[in-house]
Amino acid sequence: MNYIKITKHDIANGSGVRVVLWLSGCSLHCKGCQNPSTWDVSTGQLFDETAKNELFKALNKPYVQGLTLSGGHPLEAQNLDEVYNIVSEVRKIFPEKDIWLYTGLTWENAIQDPRRFQILQMCDVVVDGSFIEWQKNISLKFRGSSNQRLIDVKRTLQENKIITLEE
Repeated sequence: MNYIKITKHDIANGSGVRVVLWLSGCSLHCKGCQNPSTWDVSTGQLFDETAKNELFKALNKPYVQGLTLSGGHPLEAQNLDEVYNIVSEVRKIFPEKDIWLYTGLTWENAIQDPRRFQILQMCDVVVDGSFIEWQKNISLKFRGSSNQRLIDVKRTLQENKIITLEE
């Protein structure tokens, strides 16, 4: 799996101060995407042990609320195994940190794939839905277009229906 960068002090991609892992690879190619340079799976550098150590060191700061996975597309097929490993390890090592994941898929579509569903179940918030240029709204928190939802994963799984953070 390749990644573009690790942002260590981010406040735009989830609540609180966050560490963001920007992944390579996205086959969705949303018109107006803010990160088209991340679409190619070969862009960036290999997420190796050095990158993992950098990510976990950044997460180990007491003021960091959590990890955000973005890109690119964290749920792109070639990213699934490594994203699963990262999310699993973050859950074990940093149980107090929350995990946000951005996906261009809707929740309903993403959970049809068992591997994707395994990852989503370990997240706290999933920002779902592709960016739709004509629904762009810069006043929305943590997302770019009005079709995208901030899904409260725990409550969604408990109640067996989509529960967003606004509800």
